[in-house]
Amino acid sequence: MRILLVVDVQKEFASTDKGKEMYKKLCKFINERGHEDYDQVVATLYKNGNSNNMKTLVGWTEMMDIEDVDFQADYSLFHSGYCPKYMSFVSKDDTVDVIGFDTDACVLSTLYHLFDADIPFTVFSNGIYSSGGDEMQEAGLKIIKRQFGNALKECEYL
Repeated sequence: MRILLVVDVQKEFASTDKGKEMYKKLCKFINERGHEDYDQVVATLYKNGNSNNMKTLVGWTEMMDIEDVDFQADYSLFHSGYCPKYMSFVSKDDTVDVIGFDTDACVLSTLYHLFDADIPFTVFSNGIYSSGGDEMQEAGLKIIKRQFGNALKECEYL
């Protein structure tokens, strides 16, 4: 099965003009190409569940409530860490294309998860964004390139 994995594409992470632009661009891509090009569109959505580590280590207490997203997913997974603990929607026989927010956090964590589960994946360099700004975006991209090499590609439709 071919899966589009949409990591935390949420309005709350799109607080800057650049973020809002990327949010709209990704929603358009998901709505126009997602269900046409993929067997399944799966979204992870961050919602703070008072995770002790998020509170004490990161100091993150926002996003107790989240807004609806502007795209349609076949399946949604809510999480309160950097990625869902279990990704039972995907198997080693699937191929996964990844887009989403934040390059340096949730996207990166999700990629490690897929890598360790031996799931084939591609991450679209022009489909990921960091709400931490350009410096965090570049740092995330450098780590992805170093750790996952050939998995980092551009999507011609983004």
